[in-house]
Amino acid sequence: MPAPPPKKVKPWTADEARAFLAAARNEPLYPTFVLLLVYGLRRGELLAVGWDDVDLDDDVIRVFWQIQRVNGADTD
Repeated sequence: MPAPPPKKVKPWTADEARAFLAAARNEPLYPTFVLLLVYGLRRGELLAVGWDDVDLDDDVIRVFWQIQRVNGADTD
């Protein structure tokens, strides 16, 4: 059988993103959601960020790699 056509991705509007962040404000993963939405990081990139990659003095986050799942196992 032929593969189904790919689903067209519809990004959230700014209002939808703000509503999501407002609803998630008290969630433990709130900072993660902010980074995903504001900086456009992919999930694997965000999961690979450690404290050594965060420079609070210069307000910089450096993304050097990403975590991927290969055959059910996480890799970096």
